[in-house]
Amino acid sequence: MSKMQEVEQKFPIKNAIKIIDKLDIIAKKIVTNQKQFDTYYMPAHKNYLEGDVVSEWLRLRETGMGQSDINYKCWLPYGAKIQNHCNEYQSAISDIEAVKKIFEALGIAPIVKVFKIRNSWEYKNVEISLDSVEGLGDFIELEFLEEVEEQKIDDILLLFKTILAELGAETGLQDRRGYPYLALEHKLGRSL
Repeated sequence: MSKMQEVEQKFPIKNAIKIIDKLDIIAKKIVTNQKQFDTYYMPAHKNYLEGDVVSEWLRLRETGMGQSDINYKCWLPYGAKIQNHCNEYQSAISDIEAVKKIFEALGIAPIVKVFKIRNSWEYKNVEISLDSVEGLGDFIELEFLEEVEEQKIDDILLLFKTILAELGAETGLQDRRGYPYLALEHKLGRSL
């Protein structure tokens, strides 16, 4: 059974090299310099960008290792300014070109592309990823590795805060909108 709900946080980070060095010592490395080419889509019947808060994303990912997957996230509470977990549905796909053709036939159009290089570690039941995102900079993402009950979310967010302090992470404000939103702003040269 795959995990269908996740708790994660993402921040821009100023001292990525220091964090990488520390994680290489204290954590288990699970991904090394993985290239990820993400294309975000929007269906014709629903504009994900029309509200004040983006709560949904549909993505196709291709990696430099020839793997592909499809992913849909719905952030909760839906439409809230502060969303702290999401329903996530993800599956590997064997023929990404066929999926792209299906999307085209159904009016599911690409809206933005994001390219990043990801390094990830496992530490204290948390996947910690450092992403170098083209045009956007460096980010640290923390994702709890088990499905959790809603009443435990605050405990997990406290664990994230503790891990960031332990690592000495110099972060900016939490990114609550995601790479596609930031990439759209970068592409347009203005805030959405």
